[in-house]
Amino acid sequence: MADAVPKVRMLLVDDDEGYVSTQSQWLEKQGYAVTPAASVEGAKERLKKDAQDLDLALIDMYMGPDKQGGLELVRLISEKYVWIVSIVVTAHADFENARKCMEAGAFSYIRKGEDPPELRRQMILTAFKKRPSALLLEVRQELRRIRREFHEMEELMQRVADELPPFAKSDAEDYDD
Repeated sequence: MADAVPKVRMLLVDDDEGYVSTQSQWLEKQGYAVTPAASVEGAKERLKKDAQDLDLALIDMYMGPDKQGGLELVRLISEKYVWIVSIVVTAHADFENARKCMEAGAFSYIRKGEDPPELRRQMILTAFKKRPSALLLEVRQELRRIRREFHEMEELMQRVADELPPFAKSDAEDYDD
């Protein structure tokens, strides 16, 4: 049985669907599992449904009618989904916005267009090395590995049980917990 390394699972949120599409493709080529969302509401729905499986959120700063959607998502994640690391990505970077995002709970703030893909990859990796959630990620990855092995063992036991003669099956049931 090959021990595959579990992928970092991230939520990518931006109201520019083209950006979401191209960034999702690039991130998946880098080995990440990407859950895309093209709106604040879409991101909230994904969080309700998939938060337990997410490790990281890349969030556009200016979304929604009041352009505060990114900041709102960072706050929501830092309050309700504390294990998810938030990184804000924006085309309109300035010191005041960066400060607001960091105060809201973002790990980092990256400007679109000026961050080569390698810099973004390094920022994501750094987030996991420096935040306590990195330990949680390791634990979750180990639990995923154990869960896979457990299911494989169950399947193997079922195949063996299916091949047992009828009298052996009744004896084997005596040992079930």
